[in-house]
Amino acid sequence: MEKKLKFYQGGIGVLIILNISLIGWQWFGKRSEPPRPQDILKRELQLTDVQMKDYVELIREHRKVADDLEKEMRQLKRNLFDFSQPDSTKEVVAQKIGQVQQQLDIQTYRHFKKVRELCTDEQKSKFEEVLLKVLDRRPRPKPIED
Repeated sequence: MEKKLKFYQGGIGVLIILNISLIGWQWFGKRSEPPRPQDILKRELQLTDVQMKDYVELIREHRKVADDLEKEMRQLKRNLFDFSQPDSTKEVVAQKIGQVQQQLDIQTYRHFKKVRELCTDEQKSKFEEVLLKVLDRRPRPKPIED
């Protein structure tokens, strides 16, 4: 009987140590951030320091416009899902959302066209492939499975 008791106590002790270790690893373990698009472009295209400096400036210019458009988009979506407003206004709001999304997409295209102009001929040949990889990294909602 005493052997069984010691066995169970030892097992419980091991489980406690494992739990503490796993919790500590979850809380204090190294968190890896996904690479930023500019880091991917720099690495894949082997951009020079001068190209990176110009690229960072293009990002600043792009963000000024894109941030405003994204802010407008968020407000429009709040209006769309404001159930206290009449349904008759929803079509107009949805169309405006489409227009703002179109502006944002065109702005993003123009931004990357300028980024491409920074590249050498050798980098340009790889640019489209890398750009598509960067754009595909955006998180997508997971489909619901039956």
